[in-house]
Formats: sequence, C-alpha cells, structure tokens
Amino acid sequence: MGIIRILHVSDFHFCVEPRRENLYLRLRRPKSRTISHFLSENTRISFWRPESYDPDLADALAMFCAENVDEIDLVLVTGDLATTGLANDLGVAKSFVEAPVTSGYLAANGTASIHHEDLPVFVMPGNHDRYRCDSAEPGSNTFDLSFAKTDENSYRSTDSIVLEAGDGDLLGIISCDHCLDVAGDADIPVALCKYGQGRVYESRLLQLERETENMRRKHKRINILWVSHFPLFDGVPFGLKLKYKENLLALAEKMGIEIILSGHVHRFEDQPVGKLRNISADASISIDRASENEIHTLEFNFGATLIEPKIERYRFSARDGAFRPLTN
Repeated sequence: MGIIRILHVSDFHFCVEPRRENLYLRLRRPKSRTISHFLSENTRISFWRPESYDPDLADALAMFCAENVDEIDLVLVTGDLATTGLANDLGVAKSFVEAPVTSGYLAANGTASIHHEDLPVFVMPGNHDRYRCDSAEPGSNTFDLSFAKTDENSYRSTDSIVLEAGDGDLLGIISCDHCLDVAGDADIPVALCKYGQGRVYESRLLQLERETENMRRKHKRINILWVSHFPLFDGVPFGLKLKYKENLLALAEKMGIEIILSGHVHRFEDQPVGKLRNISADASISIDRASENEIHTLEFNFGATLIEPKIERYRFSARDGAFRPLTN
C-alpha cells in the first residue's frame, strides 16, 4: 500500500514591498487599535493598496521544506502567490518557487526558496494573481506567462499533475481557475466584490470535465482530487464567495470527486460539502494572519477504497522563527 504526502500551502501574497499592511484592515484587528502599535512595528502602511507578506514567514516555510524534503512528495500552492498580477510582484513569488536552493533553504541570491531538485511544486492562480493593478481590476494573464503555463496566444483554465504512490497506485491532482475574467462578472456592488469573488464559468467546467475524463482514461488505477482557490463550504464572506459554486459541486458529484482542496479565506477548514470533503489551507505567509499563520500536510494512504488523508497542522512560532506542530 503506497503513501503520498503533500504539503498544502496557500496565499503567500508576495510583493515588492514586504510587510505592507492596509490601514482599513489593520484597524479592524483587535491588536491594531492604538497609534503606539503602528509606531512599534517594522511595517509599511497603505491607505488603499492590498496587504503583502512577512519575510520571516517566507524563511520559515522555506526552512520547513528544506528540513522535510525527503518526506514530502509535492508542495501544492492553492493560489494568491502574489499580491497582484503585476510582473514585479509575481517576480518575487517566482523566485521563491523556482530559484534553485544552493545552500540550506537559500537560493544563490540569498533569498528563501522552496525549489529543491527532488521536490516538485504545483501552483495555481488566485484572485490576487489576476489583478491588473493595485486597485484589484481582474483579468491579468501575467501569472500564466510567469509560471510557464501558457503562451500569449492560448489559455487553459485547468492544470494537472500525477503522483506515483507505488504498487501501481496513482494520485491525480487537477486544478481549475475560477478567477473573474472581468470586474463586471462580480456581484453588485462590483466596486467591492471584484476584489475577492470568483465565478464558475461554464467553459471552464467543460474543460475540467474533459481533463478528468482524460486522466481516468489514461491511468486505470488513479484517485483524483480537484483544487480550487475558492472554497465551497458555507460561511464564506459575501465579498469572497465563489459564484455558481453549485455547478462545480454538481460536476464533482457526477465525476465521483470526493476531495477538493482550496485556500483564499486565510483560515484552515476541513468541512463536508454535500458528498465531498473540502480542505482549505490557511494563509501561509500573508502578513494579515499575524501569529496564526499555518501550513499543513496531507498524507494519503492508498487501499482498495476511498483515500482518507491524515492531516498534520503546523503553526508559525515567532519565538522559534519556524513552523511547529499544532497540538490540540
């Protein structure tokens, strides 16, 4: 019986300006209600630009990958690698994901990286990766060009990878991009909802269905899970919801998909949604989670029946500068 172990991370929010916080969002946090707090921390305050990442967290995640490179079969990043879809922001994310590690967890330029020769990294875009600018206008395709998922004349909303567990057992992972094409596809009021909403487009569902069918046709002993930046469980804030998620759920039931992995809402969740299980990653590096940033691993043991992943959660320790096992 084979085993596959995946490190599931999400919502890095890399940016050319580290430690950038949005003033409005910061004031809403209980710890941020005094002027002395603003003056005491090494952060950049913006009145309207989106929040970014903490380099200490990036170092900690890179260190975790380096220390566990022989125990992990895949790093899965479920979107929002960058704060915007601008080339300079995506460039910071690309370096973290693709610059080869030369010593410990550092690349040749001295910055943290999770790129090891024997550790594949699978990425997909989130809503932030599609922003054309800091004002969150959706529709950018720079992510696809930056991460070599397409060329300028084509776009595929799905991507996939197949992992071998041994003894002929395979795990197939298929991602589908549900980010908005244009701001007008968001709910009213568009000015607010374009920031965080997604939409299940019919054309992308057809592509997801074809990719799933083709994977099953090619591989006889394969378990398949889907990946969506946007979660499907209830309780997601209106401005972050996935429009027409019921169509995605209906297709998942039709195709026999039992697990969907996601991110987006910056909190860990493991919830049943209809007949499937939706496991959502916390924000791994984004600065807005303060001392609560988490990552988790999923261990799939393959038998003759449904795969049920064992989940191990790790929370960032500011004292240790590292992600440590989260104990109940």
